[in-house]
Amino acid sequence: MGINCSDIFHPASRLILGEGYLRIIKFCVSKLQDENMANMYVKRLEERLKQSPSTGGKTIQEEWDLCKNTIQQVTEEVLGKQASRKRNEWFDEDCERATKEKNEAYLIMQQQYGTRNKVLRYQEKRREEKKIHKKRKQEWEKKQKNFKIYMIPGRLESCTVKLGKLRKNLNQG
Repeated sequence: MGINCSDIFHPASRLILGEGYLRIIKFCVSKLQDENMANMYVKRLEERLKQSPSTGGKTIQEEWDLCKNTIQQVTEEVLGKQASRKRNEWFDEDCERATKEKNEAYLIMQQQYGTRNKVLRYQEKRREEKKIHKKRKQEWEKKQKNFKIYMIPGRLESCTVKLGKLRKNLNQG
């Protein structure tokens, strides 16, 4: 059983049907903590809801869709979309290139009925991609561990040693 889009609604999000998937667009609702922004949002929403034409009571669903779309439009105009964060900070141009090459090799393998050379080329590109991804991720994780400082109660000397190591890493990197 799939997701029924009409059952899901939150004023701070909107579902978009993409190529075989649903994508949720989140709005920057943290801006509502600012009193001026909250007042402007309420004012614009009231204006738009008063301006929106009534469907004449045809169906409740039509009235709801009109109201929902108005709320989403005003929310996007006033608050804007929430910036998406980068999931894998370690994923760089080399990783992207390796993935692209692997995908191209896969398509060639699929289109040419998987001849032995095409299969071997794909397997080689896949191994290369995994190797690059693993290396970049390990480098990134190592760098992250070096920058963490743990405060240990009563162990000032331990903290000082870790701060010294952190300074060395910052100066080298």
